[in-house]
Amino acid sequence: MLLQPAVESTLLADAGGHELALYKSLAAGAMGATLPSGHWRVQFYNREGNPVRTTVQPGGTTLDVPAYGFALAESR
Repeated sequence: MLLQPAVESTLLADAGGHELALYKSLAAGAMGATLPSGHWRVQFYNREGNPVRTTVQPGGTTLDVPAYGFALAESR
């Protein structure tokens, strides 16, 4: 049996303190993922890679990642 999370996530940071977070949904429905602390510009994409919306959100906010889609969060 292979267990895999409904949303995979990766957080990248550079020496200047800038961060990029990637959330990829492996679920058939929208799934929640929580942003790290800070302020974020978040871009959401559907399963075909087309942009759905862009928002600005504080850290600790739960994102609704589109089904089989992904979200890119850039620290501000």
